Amino acid sequence: MNITGRQIRAARGLLGWKMEELADKAGLTRITIRQTKHFYCI
Repeated sequence: MNITGRQIRAARGLLGWKMEELADKAGLTRITIRQTKHFYCI
């Protein structure tokens, strides 16, 4: 299953999470989340 940058952004919006919160809960850095979001946003 592929997740797009738009889906990541929408999920964060529904949860009320900032990028930093998503990164913390996923065990990733904010930079990794940002790069992933831009990579999959087609």
